[in-house]
Amino acid sequence: MPDYLHVKPDPNDGRTTLRVGGELDIGSASELQRAVDGTFDGQDGEFHLDMSDLTFMDSTGAQALLHIHNAIEARGRHVVFEAPTGSVRGVLELLGLDQVLDIKPENSSLETQ
Repeated sequence: MPDYLHVKPDPNDGRTTLRVGGELDIGSASELQRAVDGTFDGQDGEFHLDMSDLTFMDSTGAQALLHIHNAIEARGRHVVFEAPTGSVRGVLELLGLDQVLDIKPENSSLETQ
């Protein structure tokens, strides 16, 4: 059975974060866009999309991320795509989206003390 997309808000230090897991593809891209629209509060600051539990993404899913990026940036906010898994990051790099999107690796810098 496929691991379908699941999204949930993740409150962190007053910033808006949405955790995404499962598969982001043609069957779930619109679900993610609706979840972002429902979570996006229009306030100043960064909007974070935690992709650490995303196990699969195709080109339609990558296109959805670009759409989310463009929509949030057009509203004067910044979106950060956090901790994509290796296969997801590979798709982003293959499509050149790693040059457009603000992609941050896992928060390893926070644990280095």
